[in-house]
Amino acid sequence: MSAHASDHDPQGGEQRPPPLISHGFDTFQRMAIIRAVCVRLVQAGCTTAIDVGGHPGLLADNLPEGLRCRAVIDLPHCRRPDHVQGSAMALPLGDDQVDVALSSDTLEHLADPVGAVHELARVARRAIVISAPWRCEAISQVEQTLNRWHQQLTGCPHPWLSEHIEHGLPDLGEVEEAIRGNGWSQIHFACGTLHEWTLLQTALLLHELLPAADVNMREFHEAHNRGWDATLSTHIPAQPYRTVLLAVSERSLLKAVIAGSSSAPPSPPPLEPVLQLIGGLLARLQETLSREGAGQGGFDAVYRERLESLTAQQAAEIEGLRAEIERLRGEGGLVGKARRALGRLGGRGERS
Repeated sequence: MSAHASDHDPQGGEQRPPPLISHGFDTFQRMAIIRAVCVRLVQAGCTTAIDVGGHPGLLADNLPEGLRCRAVIDLPHCRRPDHVQGSAMALPLGDDQVDVALSSDTLEHLADPVGAVHELARVARRAIVISAPWRCEAISQVEQTLNRWHQQLTGCPHPWLSEHIEHGLPDLGEVEEAIRGNGWSQIHFACGTLHEWTLLQTALLLHELLPAADVNMREFHEAHNRGWDATLSTHIPAQPYRTVLLAVSERSLLKAVIAGSSSAPPSPPPLEPVLQLIGGLLARLQETLSREGAGQGGFDAVYRERLESLTAQQAAEIEGLRAEIERLRGEGGLVGKARRALGRLGGRGERS
């Protein structure tokens, strides 16, 4: 996947931002799939877009050639010529102003995600592309666990998982009903699994605790991203963390996008390096805690106590995740069992 870098720095400098492949896995995955959808939309004649909630403009800077972003609309200010300060709940645009309205992981930070979807449909002529984690007990439990770890280890809630918990994740059925109410058709595309997302977020939390660890996280993310299957696929895994939803006003446009996608499942993500990184960071953490004079290494008494109380718990939970991944790889008939157990989130195809 190629990425179009921008010469514009949102803080006003001249430094070119890193290519999309070098960004964190969470950002890369959703933007890679959104970009793949946009490539098909361009091929079907779409030329203009807006990015709602896209501060500071990374998605806008990585859209395919032929799709011009007319505005990055968000509440925080940034120094971009296309930035428009505004709310997703009342977009500062008239009706039918652009071909495509984009929103990448924004709905889960809003008090009224359905209202935002109606606004996207109002300003877009042809298509809406939304990525989001959808309300699901399994996802909520994982997010609450990671937020609790972050709170206990750092003394502060996780900067964005805490917002997910505060607002609650968007309800997929309500969003789909809002789209149908506007007379639009829709389909979901795969965008990673909950197991992969959990392991990678755990690695990031451990690295946050050990900033001096000899790990180049940019190189790690880039290697993981290069091995991640960014094929546009309508095969949704049994338990995704998020999906990318495409809604269109013309069924012919939906058919054109589906024609350029695959119904086969994406290749399994490269998880062994992730498990090795987690194991190494846990070992480094144990070593730091047991070393004489650890307080001189930057761990005060309260922080050390938190780390000691949670390290064993994290190690056990991570080992449980490893065992679960191996079970998922080897057990026959998994998809049917997981769908029955986890509800109707998995396996969504075309909806109208």
